[in-house]
Amino acid sequence: MAVITATDAFDEEAIEQEDAEKLEPLLTWLNENMQNIVNALQGNLGDKNSSSRIVSVQTVSGVLEEFNIDGPVSNVTVVRLDCQPDSLLKVTGFNWWPKPGGFKFCASYEGEKLDRNLILKVDFNV
Repeated sequence: MAVITATDAFDEEAIEQEDAEKLEPLLTWLNENMQNIVNALQGNLGDKNSSSRIVSVQTVSGVLEEFNIDGPVSNVTVVRLDCQPDSLLKVTGFNWWPKPGGFKFCASYEGEKLDRNLILKVDFNV
């Protein structure tokens, strides 16, 4: 099995200068979409042509929060609440709303300690 990785940009210096000039629109597109291409090769793109990212956010139960992230967010789901397994804490509610440059969300969960890390899966429409 091979590991697929990406650099920040396609190395234009690996191509002859004359060829690089002819391929400039393609190279620009590759540089803008390199991480999405790698995500697709790794199998992280689904039927809706989306990519996802896992983020950890500090949140307080029942309080509207904002999270800034680049990209067109298509869905946000709770992965888990950061707590000890024997605490048996449960997420009792979660909703999110898109906003320019990210999303707003509100999560509610059980427990005496109201501020916890919430692990979210953010899906992007790419």
